Amino acid sequence: MSEINTHYRNCNICEAMCGLEITYQDNQILSIKGDQLDPFSQGYNCPKSLALEDFILTKIA
Repeated sequence: MSEINTHYRNCNICEAMCGLEITYQDNQILSIKGDQLDPFSQGYNCPKSLALEDFILTKIA
């Protein structure tokens, strides 16, 4: 098993572009949550961004 990694990205589903903290290991997403350090969204993220995991897994399969 490889190490746990974290990427910081913006959600691109809508115009709010909330900051996200995405934690993953190998090809598995462990969590998607709001990025507390994002200057605009300040840790907030809407339910659409949480659905990104399902969207990504659909595209991989």
